[in-house]
Amino acid sequence: MANPVAVAARLQNRKTIFAVDVDEEHIVDAREALRKASSKMPLRVRILEEKLN
Repeated sequence: MANPVAVAARLQNRKTIFAVDVDEEHIVDAREALRKASSKMPLRVRILEEKLN
């Protein structure tokens, strides 16, 4: 019997994977961090912005 080599998460379409809460002055940095993280994901990624009160 072999040992497991890797672990994978089963994701559904249109589910949030990462959520970041930042001040307006750090939006550019947050988008860049999410863009870099998305390059490591084996799927298409959309980065959405939502302004909260």
